[in-house]
Amino acid sequence: MFGILLYDILFFSIPIILIALFGISVYRYVSAKKQNKAAPGTFSDDEIKKRKIMLIVLSVITAVLAAIVIGFIVLLFMAVAFM
Repeated sequence: MFGILLYDILFFSIPIILIALFGISVYRYVSAKKQNKAAPGTFSDDEIKKRKIMLIVLSVITAVLAAIVIGFIVLLFMAVAFM
């Protein structure tokens, strides 16, 4: 019983956490670019580059996870369609 609950929590929480991290990463990158445009020198080039790399990494991870979830949903629909 507890194992099933643990699997449910992991199945739903990992995508939610990744989407939240992706949103935070987008916000941090966009706000740093905007603040740097308003007041040059607020963020160093290394900081902007680091935030951009984190945005790219989280984008790839989120896209792969989304493809897995969509593929799983498609497989479930195909199983129901051919019953």
